[in-house]
Amino acid sequence: MLLAKIWRQEIGIERIGVQQSIYELGIASLNAIKIVMQINTIYPHFELQLKDLMQHYTIASLSAFIEQKFMVNANEEQKNTEELEW
Repeated sequence: MLLAKIWRQEIGIERIGVQQSIYELGIASLNAIKIVMQINTIYPHFELQLKDLMQHYTIASLSAFIEQKFMVNANEEQKNTEELEW
């Protein structure tokens, strides 16, 4: 899982459960910023914000949030494309 790999690299913990929170892991602010930056580098059109990580503070929750956001963005792009075709 890509998010787990990013978290492990930034937090420096070998094993992280998908339900462990960033607060439980004692993540520092700088590490949180680095996590957000790495996710935005991998998904440049997503534009994850630090507040998103603070609100979706487990790998499972953040993963679901990103997936939902991608679905919304994809639906909007499809709608815009259909409107241009008319």
